[in-house]
Amino acid sequence: MKKLPLEEVLYRRTLEQGWIIVFADLLALLLTFFVLIFSMNAIQYEDWQSVVTSLSDHLNPSRAEISKKSWAGRETTKVYDPFAISLDYLHAVLEQKVESEEMLNGIVLYRLEDSLVITLPVEQLYESREIRLSRQGKMMLGELSLLMRQLSNRISVIGHTDLTVPNSRFFSSSWDLSLNRAVVVAGGMAEAGYTGPISALGFGDSRFQDIDNRIELSQRYRLARRIDVIVHERRRKDADDVGL
Repeated sequence: MKKLPLEEVLYRRTLEQGWIIVFADLLALLLTFFVLIFSMNAIQYEDWQSVVTSLSDHLNPSRAEISKKSWAGRETTKVYDPFAISLDYLHAVLEQKVESEEMLNGIVLYRLEDSLVITLPVEQLYESREIRLSRQGKMMLGELSLLMRQLSNRISVIGHTDLTVPNSRFFSSSWDLSLNRAVVVAGGMAEAGYTGPISALGFGDSRFQDIDNRIELSQRYRLARRIDVIVHERRRKDADDVGL
């Protein structure tokens, strides 16, 4: 048998395998045609999803499975909001101080879930029913500020009034009057030495209905005219240099 030269052998093999290239080109053209047809139609999500799932199972059977899980009840990311001095301890200290200091007579303390409320009677804070601090009011705020400036707790001052409409050209409503009284108290605490930020708010007569209606009306009016100094359990942001 005659032996063919190497070049002819390679040429014949190329001719024998050439149909594969033609077939591959044909498949590519058909695939392009079907993709074009598919792109011109609206995608049916359910059918498309089944195709994707089938291909994924065959091409990547060991893929990580993604499952839906409910986040209800799971603890989410929280911003660190540190506590300051214990309000129970502060309550005990202030209670003892109120009982021992005559100028603090009339102050009422009561504990809420996340704060300590120091109620100051308007009659002792201001001259008549105006917003100018009286001599006793300044002394009262001085004693409170002396203790408060050692604290790192957040402080708020809230003004309250009774149902009487203010009879003054300076105040258009009880909201205006209560806010101005709260601002004056916050300013008095700052003048007395308290250096931390104070939030001043006016609630007007909106909390009058919270007072027990079994109490005599005149007494309810007196209790409604007050300033609440709120000591919160959370530490204020600028309190890095404060000890307590």
